[in-house]
Amino acid sequence: MYKHIKRRTQPLWTVEGFLEPLAPKIERLRAEIGKNIKILADVNVKHSWPIGSPTMDYIVKECCERAQPDAVIVTGARTGEAPAIEEVLRARESSKVPVIVGSGMTAENLELYWKLAEGFIVGSYIRVSGVAGNPIDPQRVERFMKNVNELRSATP
Repeated sequence: MYKHIKRRTQPLWTVEGFLEPLAPKIERLRAEIGKNIKILADVNVKHSWPIGSPTMDYIVKECCERAQPDAVIVTGARTGEAPAIEEVLRARESSKVPVIVGSGMTAENLELYWKLAEGFIVGSYIRVSGVAGNPIDPQRVERFMKNVNELRSATP
């Protein structure tokens, strides 16, 4: 079991207001309900703006050292937008835990990110017309998974 946490360590602004980090509360809850829950923590959460100008290196190191997630998630700025490859590279170089690309993955760009991340969250691409909230499009799922399987076969 895992929980995707957007408010782990980094204070952020969103159109809804200020997001305060919740790492201490999450750790207490994790201790109460069991350690076998994996925490996947977003860094530079999509649809938000960091306070100040912290670098990806700094954000990921702080998250790993202070919040102890099981993985960090790197996203683009908005739903359906992939993160810059340079940001994923910086996250990977700075992280002590697996890095997951959390937005913007498509059948067309999967190969670019394949060796940079340990996992992917795929949402809007597999929806009709690639729009979040639309029904699942079986052809898009098939196309994406075909590429996943080809890349798995080619990876030693």
